[in-house]
Amino acid sequence: MAARAPRIKVSVFEGEDGEVAAWLADGVADAAVLVDPDPVPDGALPLLRDDFRAALAADHPLAAEPAIALADLADDTMLLSDGGVERYLRELHRLHRTPYTQPPRIREFATVLDMVSSGAGVAVVPGLARFMLPRGAVLVRLSPTVHRQLYLSGPGDRPWLPHAHALVDTAAAAAPLTPGAA
Repeated sequence: MAARAPRIKVSVFEGEDGEVAAWLADGVADAAVLVDPDPVPDGALPLLRDDFRAALAADHPLAAEPAIALADLADDTMLLSDGGVERYLRELHRLHRTPYTQPPRIREFATVLDMVSSGAGVAVVPGLARFMLPRGAVLVRLSPTVHRQLYLSGPGDRPWLPHAHALVDTAAAAAPLTPGAA
């Protein structure tokens, strides 16, 4: 981005899905990565499709399995981050035909991962969490699973500023992102 548009400053801020969408809508941010926006803003760039996985302690009996069913975790304490995972967890329960019980809520996603690594419970998390995993935690594929689509976008309710277009165009010209295997 710096070579293509050297006068544009890019700052990265992390927020929950709803917060980020609100920052964009309120003009706090000129561009953002949105998760499953409805509707998808015109001009939004699909970045990647991310699947949900089970986060387990490395010494969990299922940690070395290539894939597991949600029902395999029925005897474990399920932990839930407040960061937007619940709708996907509910969908997984529907797909797996298992009853949904409200898990304990933990505000910070990093705390959920730390609790998983300590053996305090398990969690369903986006596959991209592999970049945040603490020592002692692993991700295992869920079968079947659900996905989320991430988009880079300007606002959906007003014209984009030129630097938002430049950011999306630069990202579009880059190699496509893929979640890869974890």
